[in-house]
Amino acid sequence: MKKCCVILLVLYCGLIGCAKNFNQFVSPKLHPQVLNSKLKSEVLDLSQNGNCPGTLPLNVLNMETRVERYLINTTHPTGDWYITPKIFTGHVARYMEEKLVESKLNVDKVRGEKILVFLEGIKIKNSKRGWGVHAYAQFRIQIPEIKHARVYSGDADSPMGDYAVAYAVGTAVMQFLNDPVFQKYVRCQGER
Repeated sequence: MKKCCVILLVLYCGLIGCAKNFNQFVSPKLHPQVLNSKLKSEVLDLSQNGNCPGTLPLNVLNMETRVERYLINTTHPTGDWYITPKIFTGHVARYMEEKLVESKLNVDKVRGEKILVFLEGIKIKNSKRGWGVHAYAQFRIQIPEIKHARVYSGDADSPMGDYAVAYAVGTAVMQFLNDPVFQKYVRCQGER
């Protein structure tokens, strides 16, 4: 009888739906080699045309503290989708580090200048195109040394929710990397 109840519970969750933790689905997709071609992202070289001796070392810090479930979609037929903000933002911070290294910048967890990352919001809904889903992601990124803070956002459509979220995150990170304030900062071209 006990074994039958477990089987029925598993079938119920699979067919009717249970909450799904999206951290584990999105994390493998947050890599430059996965997102660059899909997003047609140019690979930047931020080490050129700078006034720094070498490149300015950076340290990307996940400042998100929330550990409760954060619902990102409540309308999917298989159940609610959620993330754990602290874990998810950790994946985003790691992806940002990979993009910084790809952009020929130095990531130094000890001596690097701080780049603080906070999750502002993330949602998934049905796409207006009539297929797939639309994801929207927002992150607040601060550079304390120059007292710069801004919200960067991205949105994307995909047939799969995990890809839509990864594409939205990738777009937001590229928006940050292309920010002229950030580019002047890492090239030591502004006041420090």
